[in-house]
Amino acid sequence: MNVSSRIAKNSFFQFWSVLLTLGSSLVLSIALARKLGPGQYGSYSFALWLVGLGALLSNMGISVASTKFISEYQGAGDQRGLTWVVRATLRSRALVAVAIAIALVPISMLLIRGDPGSSVRFYPLLISLALVPSALHQAFQGILKGFQRYDYSTIALTVGLLLKAFVAVALVWLGYGILHLLILEAVAWGLAAALGLLFLRRLVGKPFSKQGSGLPREATRNLARYAAIASVLLLMDFIINDRSEIFFIKLYRPDAEVGYYSLAFAMATYPMLLIPGALGSVLLPAISEQFGRGDSTRLAAIFVTSARYLMMLAFPLAVGGIVMARPLVIALFGQEYTPMVLPTQILMGVGAGYAVSLSTSSVIWGTNRPQYFLLMSICLVPINVIACNVLIPLYGMKGAALAQWSNVAPLPITVWYVTSRLGVSWPYRDTVRIIVACVVMAAGVTFLKSYLQGTGLIPVVILLGAGLYLPLLIVSRALRGEDLSLIGSLLSRRGLPGWLGSPLRMFLAARPRGGAPLSPGQTTADRPEIAEAGEPGAAG
Repeated sequence: MNVSSRIAKNSFFQFWSVLLTLGSSLVLSIALARKLGPGQYGSYSFALWLVGLGALLSNMGISVASTKFISEYQGAGDQRGLTWVVRATLRSRALVAVAIAIALVPISMLLIRGDPGSSVRFYPLLISLALVPSALHQAFQGILKGFQRYDYSTIALTVGLLLKAFVAVALVWLGYGILHLLILEAVAWGLAAALGLLFLRRLVGKPFSKQGSGLPREATRNLARYAAIASVLLLMDFIINDRSEIFFIKLYRPDAEVGYYSLAFAMATYPMLLIPGALGSVLLPAISEQFGRGDSTRLAAIFVTSARYLMMLAFPLAVGGIVMARPLVIALFGQEYTPMVLPTQILMGVGAGYAVSLSTSSVIWGTNRPQYFLLMSICLVPINVIACNVLIPLYGMKGAALAQWSNVAPLPITVWYVTSRLGVSWPYRDTVRIIVACVVMAAGVTFLKSYLQGTGLIPVVILLGAGLYLPLLIVSRALRGEDLSLIGSLLSRRGLPGWLGSPLRMFLAARPRGGAPLSPGQTTADRPEIAEAGEPGAAG
């Protein structure tokens, strides 16, 4: 299978992985929020947050490093290095997960000691039990994605998610509580981890055996250094991106605000993860493979064109989400959850910035330059912690949402860093065109919303807004004739969702004009055709 076909296939399975993850989480959130109420739902959200924190601490950058180096060694044809990375990933991740689970018991006992209920004393043990299979599942996901077997990773994830979603809803409606939901958490991820191991054995035989020798000392040091930097970055990213503000809300505010904020964060980020996120998440292994082959031309083309399409997908989601936040919250969760409307609107812009940054972050990670993120995070973490401690006591969950805007601040610097090293320009003209189209679309949706009121008409307003946005892109020339011609030809191919698969195949299948790999000593600055990324309209 050639590169473009493999990436198209991976994007299809990644889309369904994200769709199932976000869809099951949304259904579960709605059902649990309505049945448990803000207080109990806040306690359950905090317990899951502890499980996620433990899984993050057990990661130590191992999963990110395994995905990157398995793809790179696979591209270079180094089977010995590939097998060593798999074995080292599983052993280290399992040992660290057990250690973190043991350490998490007294910590969780301290943090949830004030929660009401006779079953609270069992929460710490169940949180730790859920951590180990969750961490192992994540390890298998990283390895399978490194092999670019997104079909295997999707199947394992699907089984765990569907089991968790359906059984959790049934348990709650039958009158069971948080204790049983935490037991289900451990069982679901244990089954998903077992499936991951089964699929991995089909790829490498016995992943825990000591077949063959290890990597050369220098290669081992490179991998360990990459994993160490990734570990620090993941921890910092958790502080500034991944809802660490829940800890501060729990510390300063009532449990109900934890539940409100968790739902607001989900409403703002899920659409970004589903549509532009599914498009951007397959970039890292693809870029790592091209980096291993030394094809800088293709790498630059992937970056510029992916940035255009990520903006086309992310910006309207953010603007439309801001306009439609109130009717959506009332329709999904009920009138009592209206306090989460403003935090949801604030977080929409943060989600758009995250989605667009996937183009730059994939290049930085894929070309072995994680030190940039380390330096940036050293500056951002103190700012984010100070913002949380100042804004949350004053404004509660609205302050937590405002603190998240510190994540968007370094994006222009990151764009400059990547473009200067690839020798390309950011598509500034297309950026302006897309923003103008989104503003006009927002005005139209606001007008439609004032006339088409009622829960049943919300999908109609959303569809009409989407129908307005596409011609606005064409009129503003953000989406041009050659783009539409290429989309039409791609839609007649394999059965991928056109809005997802087509943009991916556009920037991965089409070759840059004059697109031979750079000769030794040549940079992309010496190749002006790369400034146009070799794609329809990429010059902006």
